[in-house]
Amino acid sequence: MPSESASKDAIEAPEYDEDVLALADRIRRAAGDRKSVSKEDLGAAISGLGQYATIRGLTPEVLELLVDTLTKSPCHLDQATAGQVIRLLVPRRKVADEIVLLVVGCLGSGPSKPQLLLQAALLRWLLMVYDVLEDYTVLSQLYGIMFNLLDMMTLRPSICHLLSLVTRRKHIKPFRIQALLELKRDVGNEQPLNALLQVYKNYYPDIIVGDAGPFKAGLFSHPNPEWMQTVLTIQEVNAASEMGRRGKTTFAVVRHANGQASKRRKTDRAVIPEVHTFQAIESSITLEEVRNADDFVRKLDKLELPNQLAAVLDDTLLQNLLALRPSPTSDHRINSWLTAALEDDLQLSKSPTPGASARTGALLSGIVKYTHSTRKLLPSVELYLRKYLSQWDGKSHVKTVLELASFLPLREFEALDTNFLKPIEKVLRSGGKEAAASLLGFHTALLRNWAIAYSGRSPEKENLDVEARCLQRFVKHVGNLCLHLFQESSNTAAVANATLSFYECVSALPWENSLFRIVIPPDAVVYYYLFVGDVVMFSRLCSILVRYKNALEPAMRTAHDQAAVAHFNGFIMDICNCIWRNRAFAGANDRDNRSALACTIPENVIEVLRTASTERGIELKNMFSFSYSPFLARFSAEYFHTLEKAAGAPVKHQGPVTFKSLQQLELNGGMKLVYAEYRNKVLNHLKYKGFVGISDFMYATMMSLRQPGAANAPAAPVAAAARRRKAA
Repeated sequence: MPSESASKDAIEAPEYDEDVLALADRIRRAAGDRKSVSKEDLGAAISGLGQYATIRGLTPEVLELLVDTLTKSPCHLDQATAGQVIRLLVPRRKVADEIVLLVVGCLGSGPSKPQLLLQAALLRWLLMVYDVLEDYTVLSQLYGIMFNLLDMMTLRPSICHLLSLVTRRKHIKPFRIQALLELKRDVGNEQPLNALLQVYKNYYPDIIVGDAGPFKAGLFSHPNPEWMQTVLTIQEVNAASEMGRRGKTTFAVVRHANGQASKRRKTDRAVIPEVHTFQAIESSITLEEVRNADDFVRKLDKLELPNQLAAVLDDTLLQNLLALRPSPTSDHRINSWLTAALEDDLQLSKSPTPGASARTGALLSGIVKYTHSTRKLLPSVELYLRKYLSQWDGKSHVKTVLELASFLPLREFEALDTNFLKPIEKVLRSGGKEAAASLLGFHTALLRNWAIAYSGRSPEKENLDVEARCLQRFVKHVGNLCLHLFQESSNTAAVANATLSFYECVSALPWENSLFRIVIPPDAVVYYYLFVGDVVMFSRLCSILVRYKNALEPAMRTAHDQAAVAHFNGFIMDICNCIWRNRAFAGANDRDNRSALACTIPENVIEVLRTASTERGIELKNMFSFSYSPFLARFSAEYFHTLEKAAGAPVKHQGPVTFKSLQQLELNGGMKLVYAEYRNKVLNHLKYKGFVGISDFMYATMMSLRQPGAANAPAAPVAAAARRRKAA
């Protein structure tokens, strides 16, 4: 008896959207695991969903959840049950682009795709809701994908129908006409295909000659007009209801941007006001009257500002207006509103209430959008960040908080570090796997924004000593942080890539501006990528070092830190010794390696490594060359075998390629190739493979590549290159 009672309760029609979401989640669980939900509970969920959907329609959240459930594979709902769910997908509002993408994305054959009959049913549903899509652009962008599915017999009728609705002149290409004609020849007179071909013929009657083929009138009419009428009725009632609720709010306005009505926020807790000009007179022009870009330009000088300038946080048109007509008064009004709103948010965060987190997220997202348009952080936002970060858990609103903090202006480094960097680093360094990479991504964005904001300012024109010192100390600080994160993080690959992204940003700074002073990366960062065994990372490192070298050469003419230049030359020499010159770990005691640092490895450690490699029959100095390197040997071996195959060599080379092995190969009747030429060919092959950084680095540093004949010439250090340029 208790079970019968529970079943009756489950069948009752839900009253609230949250109840419907629970029913949809039950269906999702049933589709993912047959045993997680009983047949009775599943039937009750579908029954309750049907009673609600056919009267009030489904919210976008529920609709997306159900469509996502049906498009996933495997979907354990039987064909009849899945069909029932699809018929209940009655949208309360316009159907979002994400849902269209889910449906089109699940089409096709493959193990990750739903059953073909389910695909056909979903495609038919997409046709049914075509008239209530939020944006038709997405289908136009997916045109090629849908066209390529025409060879699937089960989907072809609906695909033809959908393409006939979407097709415009820009979609009709000669190769598509040819493909349609060939498909028609293969499958015969299928009416949907003939009808689609007729659409093409209507656009280009002179190209598609002859009759497209027979098809009945009204072939591409709506699949279920009665169902569609229910949808339209529900959406009209819902629109009128929302209009009534908006009429009671302070900022009631129906905006039209680019021909589409803007959507009201999901909750009544929206904190950002909408654009509205309350005291507009008949002769005035308000922002609400603007319909498109041309209209905006014509009325620009006569437009009146809305009553609540804080609406700029969520209105692109108002952002453009304030950008084109800047005013200190406008900035002050926005800043004043934000001061009060952000202070309220801080107070609410101390005693969390339902919806407080969503309120904070909406507010911060609006501020991020506005800050991106102005490229500067308002004082009220900076003050809020300082207070918020002191209590931040590193999990709430991570993306928006870091985006806002990346627009902080330069100042005394101690103040920046104490108030902002340390609180952020403290919580993210102890966060999850992706937290460390996000932390370095924040530092990269902060530096990039500084480069944009200050590239037009010069110490020669104004006093920027504080800013210059802050930049220099910041880059050093992040370099040390990278070293710590290498040791602390469990996701070293993400940290390594984020570190490279930071130094790619550093190496791209406008160093011709003396505000930006060159800071050499820490030794351990450089040598990490030399020995980590990842060719992509090493290539990126090489590109970074080439940019540093190009920046340091003109700096030699000034009073730049000579010790830093000499140390950088050591990086260059060590990498060339390892990769190119077959002299890995050579130190300054070698007369041809006066600049070398032996990769900062102590001599006693090098001696142990040398002994160990000798015992294995390999010379330590060769172990990181093209032929032996853990990440380059495969590419050099593959390319050498390609050369042998192309030359038709009767005797094949065995093992790693060396100077002596090539000589022996020639004596044995194999391919004739000089070792220097072999290295050049491998270098060009790496460039062809996409590892441009390695090639650029070697050509920028090795004299042997610029002076054929100096086969084992030393690398060209920064000072030497600068002297040659000066002499020229």
